Amino acid sequence: MTNSNFHMTNSVLWDFNYLIQLKATYDMKNHKFIGFITSNALKIGLRTKLCSFFFIATFISVQGNSISQKIKMTLDLENVSTLKAMEEIEAATDFKFLYDVDKVNTSRKISIKVTDILLEDVLKSLFDGTNTSFVFKGNQIVLKPKIKVS
Repeated sequence: MTNSNFHMTNSVLWDFNYLIQLKATYDMKNHKFIGFITSNALKIGLRTKLCSFFFIATFISVQGNSISQKIKMTLDLENVSTLKAMEEIEAATDFKFLYDVDKVNTSRKISIKVTDILLEDVLKSLFDGTNTSFVFKGNQIVLKPKIKVS
């Protein structure tokens, strides 16, 4: 094959075909085409698994919070410390309080009388007028100072 700008002999043509054939063999040995399909299938499977995990984890955390919101209790305490009220709540429920003694005032005297009230509402009335907030974390009630917005 002769061209004014390009000259290729049969041996060069054979070498060129050999290189193409070698490249195809190399690709097949490394399973690049099959690997492409497999890797995409694995990526889709991995995405599906991750989405399912986060979807289920979200509902488990929502369910955990709703359990704490369904607990009702009755308290009748007169002129006791906040610590004593928290001990009564711990005795009546499966919840435990977690707090920093330097940041939460547990010596404040309170009087509380509630009948068949949700635990969350009991805690709201217990810490009303203080700088203490609470969060349910599993079977713990975490007490912390309220964040002041400037």
